[in-house]
Amino acid sequence: MAVNEKKKDLLETVADGVGCEYLSDLRYKIPAYTIKRVLKEIKPEQYSIEAWNDAVSYITGKDFSFESRDQALEYMKHYKE
Repeated sequence: MAVNEKKKDLLETVADGVGCEYLSDLRYKIPAYTIKRVLKEIKPEQYSIEAWNDAVSYITGKDFSFESRDQALEYMKHYKE
């Protein structure tokens, strides 16, 4: 990674993966199964627990504070089933 390159945050990665033009599309326009498909390709350790909590909270519209990245990903695997 070049010095001036910024790593994408988890929400940006998911939004890019599903083809969102706007971040808000993740909550209001993109079906949960599409988001889950993208999340399957992401390793939990690629992002901090804070990034996972922020992403899950933003996508679901509820406040979450998971203790581990794996818990956050597991929750999202079953979101809206």
